[in-house]
Amino acid sequence: RAWSEALDKHDVDALAPLYAPRVKLYTGDLPRAAVLGAKKRALGPGSTFRQQITSEIDVESSAGAFSVSFTKRSGPAGKLSDVRATLVIAGEPLAITEERDAASDARASTDVDDRCGGAALKVAVSLPAVKKLIADVEAELPKHPERRMGGIGPMREEDGQLTGGLGVHSDERYEALVWYAVSADGTKLDVSAPTASADPLRVPPADAARVAAACRRSSR
Repeated sequence: RAWSEALDKHDVDALAPLYAPRVKLYTGDLPRAAVLGAKKRALGPGSTFRQQITSEIDVESSAGAFSVSFTKRSGPAGKLSDVRATLVIAGEPLAITEERDAASDARASTDVDDRCGGAALKVAVSLPAVKKLIADVEAELPKHPERRMGGIGPMREEDGQLTGGLGVHSDERYEALVWYAVSADGTKLDVSAPTASADPLRVPPADAARVAAACRRSSR
């Protein structure tokens, strides 16, 4: 509540002792000085920002850290909106180590999916069988102006897998050349090229590791 009241009053000095030396601030990871600088710019002269907590505060603890969730009503005067927000508080003395809300979580999820899908597709099209298949198709495309190469995805499936691929589009159909599927936890990559091989293609361990790193989500 002290954090919310300091923001509402534009009191950056009151915020200073509430933050840890390093903070995951929405989609960034910043030193405290940078966090306070960002707050000072946002709450500077001319700002009409207001904030209040409008719900019960839910607290969960794990390994000495506390995840504190609530609904905040915030924004410029006349344009306030409600959003679910979370602070993570840890350390000795206790201080805010992470600040995020539902909007930043959605942006972070989209960013991870785009990065993960891009890495998986890059590996998929680098595999020898796929490279040859794409080269052969591209050589034929000039003869068929109604057909064009293009991607599909990334798409998050119901089971959590991230899928996508590359193929040939026309007004009537989509012919897949290569598909990738990354497991929900980002640790496993499967690649298939239906017209080149009936079996999944082998992905070199080093390439699989690079995709896993790109698909890794920040722990919550």
